[in-house]
Amino acid sequence: MRINVKFLMMAKDAAGVDETSFELSERSSLRDLIMKIVERSPRISSSAEEFLNKYIIIINGVSPRSIDEQLSDGDVVEVMPIISGG
Repeated sequence: MRINVKFLMMAKDAAGVDETSFELSERSSLRDLIMKIVERSPRISSSAEEFLNKYIIIINGVSPRSIDEQLSDGDVVEVMPIISGG
């Protein structure tokens, strides 16, 4: 299945692209996708755990309930950095 990923703001700089797609096997989870992103773009993060500490993930406009949430063919995943301040 094909998952489309959009990198927003500083995530775009770290990934080196603003948009790309990944081919994953059926029944793949968000965790599987994150591992593929880290594998393809090591500048974005060194591990899935670090990735989750640095970025917010949105799937088809909705925050996932879990890293183990199953993805579907054609999903659009947006990745943006966590911004803190106050």
